[in-house]
Amino acid sequence: MKKSKNKKAFTFIELLIVIAIIGILSSVVLVSLNSGRAKAKDASAVSAANALMKLAHVDATNTGDYMAYIGSCTVDGGWITSEVQCDSCYENTSNPVGVRQACKSIVKAAGAYWSNTWGSPAYPKFSLLIPLSAESLSPVVAEKHYCVGSNGGSSLATENESGCGWVNNSWNCSGCPGDTSANGN
Repeated sequence: MKKSKNKKAFTFIELLIVIAIIGILSSVVLVSLNSGRAKAKDASAVSAANALMKLAHVDATNTGDYMAYIGSCTVDGGWITSEVQCDSCYENTSNPVGVRQACKSIVKAAGAYWSNTWGSPAYPKFSLLIPLSAESLSPVVAEKHYCVGSNGGSSLATENESGCGWVNNSWNCSGCPGDTSANGN
């Protein structure tokens, strides 16, 4: 039997080119996967914030105010930054287990959130501010924030200072005042 001399095989250079192409394609897939993860975390944080606000509405409907959501959670200037803080908060709510679970879901997805009650005579307004896609950043300097208010409004802001994304006056964001007045005051 004669061996055929027409056998073709890949050369070393061709194999290196194929490996390089596979590497480039996999890096493209990983980049899109990471942005997909960030969007999923943001969606989870927004969903949990809306759930927490709905639970707060139940209490406010029963009591007339958001008193149960102030005082015990004003750590770090109003920021909730750990699941441990969630466990020590909200003991006076009608559903502390549900509220704490929503709190933990926000912290797990967003890393932290800020809450505020205000108004007189007895804190009739409430809002939550959630930093989005803020991995490894301080939540205060996150590029995007989601805000939901006790009036049922919500907004997404991309301003860092003097806008919805900044902690000061965050309840004045469009769509996120605690009441139905135009300026949220």
